[in-house]
Amino acid sequence: MFNYSYHKKRTELLNQEKKIYKFSSKEIKKAREANKPLIEIQGIEHLEMDQIEMIREEIRTLETRYYRMKTLEKSLPFPKYDEEEKWDRCRRTSEERVLSDIGITSVRTAIRKEWKEKYEPFFTLMMLGIGLIGALIGLVAVINK
Repeated sequence: MFNYSYHKKRTELLNQEKKIYKFSSKEIKKAREANKPLIEIQGIEHLEMDQIEMIREEIRTLETRYYRMKTLEKSLPFPKYDEEEKWDRCRRTSEERVLSDIGITSVRTAIRKEWKEKYEPFFTLMMLGIGLIGALIGLVAVINK
């Protein structure tokens, strides 16, 4: 359930970001065509950047929660706060911490490694089974000739 809501919310935020870009581009274009002062155009750009930054921080907060839930589900280690390179502080609230790119990469690597360790024997046996079935079919074809 959380997985679905995470992806849905993340998609909504990304769509919202696209709408802001599109709207700001139109506003900047209108301002330039109307020969508005540079400070007014910069104001539009700064407003856009603030809104985009808020959305990206919300996405990063959402990703942090998502990966925390994933590691809890799979009993995997989650980066500790004292591992500074794996954490960033939100600009909105300096008290809130979110996973940095390095932190997300380390968590995703651990999740993939766990998945590989869990399912690799199954896939090896499955490939062996498919190979044996192919060999038997070849053997039957040779015998029936």
